[in-house]
Amino acid sequence: MADRRLRKSLLLGSGYTLESGWTHTLEALYNGDGYSPSERKDYQRAIGQSNAALMLGDSNAAEALGQALLGARQGLLGQRYAMYQIDRNDWFNTWDVALRYTQAFDSPRGGNLALSLNYKMNDHSELFTFAQWNTGNGQSEFAQLSRSSVISGIRYYF
Repeated sequence: MADRRLRKSLLLGSGYTLESGWTHTLEALYNGDGYSPSERKDYQRAIGQSNAALMLGDSNAAEALGQALLGARQGLLGQRYAMYQIDRNDWFNTWDVALRYTQAFDSPRGGNLALSLNYKMNDHSELFTFAQWNTGNGQSEFAQLSRSSVISGIRYYF
């Protein structure tokens, strides 16, 4: 049966572009689908208990862990976030640059710093790199999976 509950979210933001071409953006998000503090504690407890049981060889723990993870309602676990971004397109006619920081304000707190670089080599190709660093303790939603990652490559357009 479909979930017919009313879902609430609120995103407030503002951006300002300087004469130099750099744009500063600030946003605040209330994610009504996020876990309440007690729901978040239950979620973290279920994952911790399942992981501990898996380490001891309990085969039923995999099912419990799957149910805990599948029970997650959305990509963002918390309810309150803020984001600041500074970016510039066509910098020196070749670079697109963006630096973004996202902070979660629900316990346990954590953050994500992301850097995106694109270098236009010619009309049909560009180099790109996306790097991110996660902050917070091991229970924070950003640092839960990894502390950092980098993706690089070449795009070719026809």
